Amino acid sequence: MYQYFDLYHEMDFSQIIHRFKELYTEKSILALLLKRYRYPLSLVAEQTKIPYATLPSLKKRKRDIKRGSVEMVASLARFLHVRIKTLAELRI
Repeated sequence: MYQYFDLYHEMDFSQIIHRFKELYTEKSILALLLKRYRYPLSLVAEQTKIPYATLPSLKKRKRDIKRGSVEMVASLARFLHVRIKTLAELRI
């Protein structure tokens, strides 16, 4: 955390909050998992029965995965070998 905030500068929390929001929006958990396992979206769509057109919007957070159906999120989680709350980026 300290690497993003200069301790010798007058504290401006709005700047550090803005930086953390930028880091959060860089990549979604789904994008990181797909990159880690090197799965193409076509394979994910085929195995999970999720329409191919839906996956890029979920990957880029243009569409909220939490608003998707339980079956969709569960099949993605099962395919990627993670918990649903991890995939949905829930903080419990």
